[in-house]
Amino acid sequence: MTAKAWDFLSLADGWGDFHVSFAHLESGATVKAPSITHAAAPLVVHGRMTVTTKVHGTIRFRAGMGAVVAIDELYSLEPDTGAIVVIVESDELILSLSAISTPGVSLGKHGPGM
Repeated sequence: MTAKAWDFLSLADGWGDFHVSFAHLESGATVKAPSITHAAAPLVVHGRMTVTTKVHGTIRFRAGMGAVVAIDELYSLEPDTGAIVVIVESDELILSLSAISTPGVSLGKHGPGM
């Protein structure tokens, strides 16, 4: 199958020891400090979730959204309606500028970096 239109969007670059984890979080669950030994990028695949950090405060994510959390930065994950989350961890992750959200993305008008 050939895609007629496909945009590749780099979310973050990283190097060193890395892990990719998958979690299915039920509504009402709380995961505190999933990783503080690696930088992490929790990415919501399905559902809605709140990420809370001491640096950035509380941020609400829906499917297709995520964040890069620095090494040693404490954070927690709390699904609003249940969520499927992929967490990428690496010795270091650097957010790609093309992945930073804009008001148009938040309103669903277009994808990140467009």
